[in-house]
Amino acid sequence: MEEDKSIDPATTKRAHDGNNCNSPKPRKRRIKEEEPIVIEDSCDDSEIQFGRRQGSNCLDDTIPVESSMGDSIQDDSSDSDLPHLTMSSLVGAEPVPSTSTPVEVTAGASRGGDGIYRTYVDLINQITPDCSEDDDDDDDLQAAITQSLNEHNADQDHATVQSLLEELGTKIRYTDEACCYFNISRNHFWEGAMRGFKRKSYSPYNRMKVKFTDDIGQDEGAVDTGGPKREFLRLLMRHLKDSLIFEGHPHAKVLSVRKKAMDEDLYYIAGRMIAVSLVHGGPGPQFFWCALYNTLVFGVESVQPTIEDIANQTTKDKLEAILNATTEEQLSIAVDKADALATMTGAGHTIPTLQSKDEFVGDIIKFLVITSNLGAYQRLKAGLSTLNVMETVISHPTLFREVFVHTEKDLTVQTMTALFDASQSVSPEGSNKRSEESQVLSFWEDYLVEIQDAETEVTLRDILIFATGLDNIPPLGFSPSPTLEFVRDEGCGRILPSANTCGNVLRIPVVKSYELFKENMGYGIFNSPGFGQV
Repeated sequence: MEEDKSIDPATTKRAHDGNNCNSPKPRKRRIKEEEPIVIEDSCDDSEIQFGRRQGSNCLDDTIPVESSMGDSIQDDSSDSDLPHLTMSSLVGAEPVPSTSTPVEVTAGASRGGDGIYRTYVDLINQITPDCSEDDDDDDDLQAAITQSLNEHNADQDHATVQSLLEELGTKIRYTDEACCYFNISRNHFWEGAMRGFKRKSYSPYNRMKVKFTDDIGQDEGAVDTGGPKREFLRLLMRHLKDSLIFEGHPHAKVLSVRKKAMDEDLYYIAGRMIAVSLVHGGPGPQFFWCALYNTLVFGVESVQPTIEDIANQTTKDKLEAILNATTEEQLSIAVDKADALATMTGAGHTIPTLQSKDEFVGDIIKFLVITSNLGAYQRLKAGLSTLNVMETVISHPTLFREVFVHTEKDLTVQTMTALFDASQSVSPEGSNKRSEESQVLSFWEDYLVEIQDAETEVTLRDILIFATGLDNIPPLGFSPSPTLEFVRDEGCGRILPSANTCGNVLRIPVVKSYELFKENMGYGIFNSPGFGQV
């Protein structure tokens, strides 16, 4: 079913100041006086060969030199302050084995302190950090980090709601032993749904099996293998939108805090219902107001609600009167009418002026929209954390916005023709059946065009509900993909469309004329019992 290596920006900080061009250069090594350096007398007096220290099998890193004044040159730094050196690495050649008698260099020697010290300084200068090289290294490191972050962002950009939900869905257990049952009567849908979600044995990690029954309790034949579950989740989101815990515009709901709902923890259950619907293949709510979504995703402190976030029209009118006041007299009258609101929200102790009225109203709005609802927000968010949905939404707020917030995204002819695939259902080319099916497919596409042009009572959503149980394409997509099949006259009279919502199969009638096709399609869809069975 259907989220990276990244480099922490903190890694751009240098691990050691010694690699920083702006840091002090290392001080010279402490020059020890207890052990003079031994050099070898070369056949050529113009060269000095660095020899091995007596009693040592390898070159030593410390070069003890006596100053020409007889005193050791001291420094506060220790040997550990500088990187270890080997002579072979400094002069670029292996040391020459000694074949002559070693000669000690002492003060006043022909190749004495000044010469040796100058050689020593030259060697030290070779290991002094070069700012230009260090800058080049820094540029390379920064480029690597930038590339890694870009690759990380690209991975994020390639993520889709479907792929993220598929990843979350891998945790669901699809076994006969791990099942949660929902027995639903359509006329008492909410009660059945609440029983299922409140059952002690319920687990969001178990697969869902939904059975619809008719009004007299007889089995409707809808034992879930996919279709009834999708229809159940669609109806669940519809009932949730119309429940008492939300209020406001039908497509822009905010939380409505009610004591009974808090006592029964309905906000948590509502959040869990939404999370379960998304991961189990159902729709998202798509009715949240922007302020509600932003508060859940970005936190209370990051949201500054406006007067448009007030669901109650009477309250909104009172606040607008304050904002629209242009004289002190108008403002005083408006504030008096909103006195109860100001007292309830804690703003009653202040008397706004024309200059401070916006802040006064803003405090009231924030209290009404957020502060007074804080407990409900927290419980809804806790419920949405079921199956790690909330965490995923917070990581991808832009992707998931259209899942929670209403967007005008109507079904189109192109969407429907691409959605329902008939390629696996048509008969072999050249056969009489193939010729009939080709004609019926043209009827089908013309029928969709008429529906889009509002020339029929049937809508594209009606067809989608008839075939799949959902009124829109769910965030997780359809599984299996919808297909188009054909139904023929078998001597039973009128040929009507049928559907298998478990397999997302729509069967269209093979008839001789377009008018008959349109009539039969409309009759079959309008008279279907709830979820697509004719």
